[in-house]
Amino acid sequence: MPFADAGGAPDRASWGKGEDGGRGRAGAAGVSEERGVIDPRRIAAGFQSVRREIVNARIRRFLGRDGGAVLPLTAVFLVVALGVMALAIDLGRVFLVKSELQRAADAAALAGALGLVTPPGGLPGLTTMSPNCGRATALAQAVFTSNHADGLLLSMVNGTISLGIWNSGTGVFTDTGCAVPALVNAVQAVAQKTISLYFGGIITGSPTMPLSAQALVLVGSVGSVPP
Repeated sequence: MPFADAGGAPDRASWGKGEDGGRGRAGAAGVSEERGVIDPRRIAAGFQSVRREIVNARIRRFLGRDGGAVLPLTAVFLVVALGVMALAIDLGRVFLVKSELQRAADAAALAGALGLVTPPGGLPGLTTMSPNCGRATALAQAVFTSNHADGLLLSMVNGTISLGIWNSGTGVFTDTGCAVPALVNAVQAVAQKTISLYFGGIITGSPTMPLSAQALVLVGSVGSVPP
């Protein structure tokens, strides 16, 4: 027990001493060994250390428990991401080649229609029907084979030129050739090409995709009429 003087005050020299004469444990708990008072800074530091240990332990437990599920989820995400990227690349290429085929068909049909009309002598700016299937077909084929699709020049293996009759009442084009030249009033051009897919074949099951486009031009009309 600490000694007291006559006034009842404890003897400071003996404060913090145990009955066995050794120092007590108050210093380790945040009690100053010199002054015998509690040091709040030491207590706060102790609490922070304990809290860090608790947080670290929880993180280690979380990683140890859920680490096995991270790899499968990552694999699934990568497969989905690669599939989307593959479709984007192949679809972009499909739309590009499709537009190139459409442009070739439009140009060929317009050129063929020009072969069915001739300007009358002495009347510039006017035209008259003078169906010539050979001339119309030759012009259409020449223009068609001057176009590119998928980085290559087109050939007539990739297209067909048809001459015939467009029935405006039924909206139907009939490929008659030049059986009756005076009745021929329309030219139809069809462009087609099969392209290889870079990645889409993995998803669709086919490494190629056939594409086609067509255009129909009436003699004396402006633009094209869908078949």
